[in-house]
Amino acid sequence: MSRQLSGLLPGTGSVRLTVDDGLIVEVQVTDAVSDPSSTRFDGELLLPGLIDLQVNGYAGVDFNDAHLTTAAVRIVVEKLWALGVTGFCPTVITGPPDRMASSVQTITAACREDDDIAASVMGVHLEGPWISPLDGARGAHALKDVRPPDLAELRTLTTAGDVAILTLAPELAGAPTLIASAVAAGVKVSVGHSAALPDDVRIAVESGATLSTHLGNGVPMTLPRHPNLIWQQLYDERLTCMFIADGHHLDLATLTAMARAKGAARWMLVSDVTAIGGMPVGEYRTPVGGLVELTADGRLGMVGTGYLAGAARPLIDGLARMLRVPELPAADVMAAVSSVPARVLADRASGRGRIAEGQRADLVRARWNSDRRSLTAVETISGGRTMWLAESW
Repeated sequence: MSRQLSGLLPGTGSVRLTVDDGLIVEVQVTDAVSDPSSTRFDGELLLPGLIDLQVNGYAGVDFNDAHLTTAAVRIVVEKLWALGVTGFCPTVITGPPDRMASSVQTITAACREDDDIAASVMGVHLEGPWISPLDGARGAHALKDVRPPDLAELRTLTTAGDVAILTLAPELAGAPTLIASAVAAGVKVSVGHSAALPDDVRIAVESGATLSTHLGNGVPMTLPRHPNLIWQQLYDERLTCMFIADGHHLDLATLTAMARAKGAARWMLVSDVTAIGGMPVGEYRTPVGGLVELTADGRLGMVGTGYLAGAARPLIDGLARMLRVPELPAADVMAAVSSVPARVLADRASGRGRIAEGQRADLVRARWNSDRRSLTAVETISGGRTMWLAESW
């Protein structure tokens, strides 16, 4: 059945779409934007479905739970639909080998059981276990589970299920060989949780790494002014960088400067949201980070330390925050949550991430609150089907 949709696409203007048989078959721009730096978005918005490459869990479900079930995976998928996310990478964190493999197996099994889950889950993101053991660079990952690169374990994890991304520290002995092996297995490799020297980063890229995980975080608290691993990753055009825009991982000036340094299509936003996302303020015991505290301003930190423990705000909040920045074209910000991650995932996200004729109809109707300058999803569409609709809409 054919359907007509219309709304404002930030950075483009007012658009009118025709959707038929799960695809966008016609796009009309009825009122093109005249000022790409404008941060005014009045009326109903129509966005491409959001794609998030780093989701640790949500609403009490942790992908690192030793007792993770396929039903729990579906809960996260449904919660993310309500937040405008039509594609994401469940993220499995540094932990005991058996637990990591079990999480990968369960997530993959959930995709086999349910086509709707399979359409949303775009492969597992392994964040570790081959990361820096140093405080700061290690973040909330448990020191006892950090280990050196192991090709046999890489094979075990990629055999356990569908692995899309691997984050590792390139300075570790054996890292270049493991990077090359992962890439040969169809896994995208990302530099992260690292105390690398610039040459380590360069060698990682030459070995096949193409991404940077939450750049500016997961690094030592003190770095040389220059050169250092952050500058090297900003410099290298072969790396596409992920940033967390929750207001706590990076201040707005730093994030904006980094995005401008990378240039359009070489940066994206991720949430790094955890099981504490969507939960009330308070203290929680979690598989990663131990005792953590969520404060009223949305900061999620490890109790008794200065370290963050992932994030508690979803991708749509980060998108709203960056759409307020006049120094970044709105079209680039929109690409950072849609076409850029889709390009990174390649065949896993084929036909997604853009509002264009012939693309899969993954779309979000949203409302912009001009007073709070916030964004709320009111309908999420995947493959032309409504997966979530706000009750008050």
